[in-house]
Order: sequence, then structure tokens, then C-alpha cells
Amino acid sequence: MRLATPDAVWSSNSTRYEVPAKHLEDIAIAPVGFAEGNPLAAGLIGIGIGLLAATLMPTSREEQRFADGAQDTLQDIAGVVGRAGHETADAIRPAVEEATADVKSTARDAIDTVKDDAKGAADEVKTSAQENISDVRNEQ
Repeated sequence: MRLATPDAVWSSNSTRYEVPAKHLEDIAIAPVGFAEGNPLAAGLIGIGIGLLAATLMPTSREEQRFADGAQDTLQDIAGVVGRAGHETADAIRPAVEEATADVKSTARDAIDTVKDDAKGAADEVKTSAQENISDVRNEQ
């Protein structure tokens, strides 16, 4: 039994999927259209394929020698950068602590100001409400 679709022919008594010759050109051109519409995705796919191919290939003696030398150098650089980072952190710690204290102080002052303003507003509302109650009682 053969099932025909506009794009392909599937033979149910085998695992064969046949593409008519007229569609082979479309299949060959399809990646070009994809790359034009999505160049970033096409580039990422290309990089992924390249990385996969690189991991499947064994390293040469020259590459191994380079990697061994680079590892020692990179470890030395990492140590220097790490020490510099710690020294920088130690140097700026007092300034950061002072700035943090200033921010906390300013925040406390702002909170106190808001509390005072809210209390003053509440007192004004209370006084105004009491005056309005007195006025209403006097009018009755």
C-alpha cells in the first residue's frame, strides 16, 4: 500500500520515505530561506554543529601540549586576579559600610518625618471632625 501526499510518498510495507525528484530542489534551497529569515538561529546552529564536530575529533599532540602550558598560565592569572579582587574588596569595605550607615540614617529620618506628618494630619482630621460635630449639634 502506498500513501501519496503532495510532498512525498510513503510505502507502508517498508520503512522507506520517498521524496519525488521535483521536491529535491526545494529541500536543497530550504536552509537558505531559513538562514535569510533567522540569521541568528542559523549562526547558533552552525556554531553548535562546529562544537559537536570538535568534541568528536581527538586532540593532537600539539593541541595537548598547548593546553597543558595554557592551564598553568591560566591558573597563575586566576590567582593574581583573585588576590586583586580580595584587595579591592578590602579597600572599599569601609566606604561601603559608611554609605550603608548613611542610607539607614536617611531612611530612619524619612520614616520619622512620615510618622510625624501622618500624626499631624490625623490630629487635624480629628479636630475638624469634632468641630463639624459641634456645628451640627448647635444647628439642631
